[in-house]
Amino acid sequence: MIAGGIRYQQRNYTDYGGVSGKKERAFIVTADMNDPTVNVISAKAKDKVLKLETLSQQIQREQFKGNNVVAGINGDMFNISAGTPTYGTPVGPQVKDGKHRDGL
Repeated sequence: MIAGGIRYQQRNYTDYGGVSGKKERAFIVTADMNDPTVNVISAKAKDKVLKLETLSQQIQREQFKGNNVVAGINGDMFNISAGTPTYGTPVGPQVKDGKHRDGL
């Protein structure tokens, strides 16, 4: 347990994918969504679209807002075609506060 309702584990695999000698490590965070103290926060770089920021910087900002962050996952896909007007915009739908939001 790393926090109430949050569990962390690491799994080490050998001969991963059937390839002899190939090693992989999985880092797993499990959240009990039935625990009232557990919440998922969706963040954007600098709280904006079309901004760039590391995951660590986004976590620091959420902590500054008073959120107790115990893990971060970079799980979105973005347009990475530099020089295009939509560079940095999310690809696909986003859900924040239970509401669907398109990239812009």
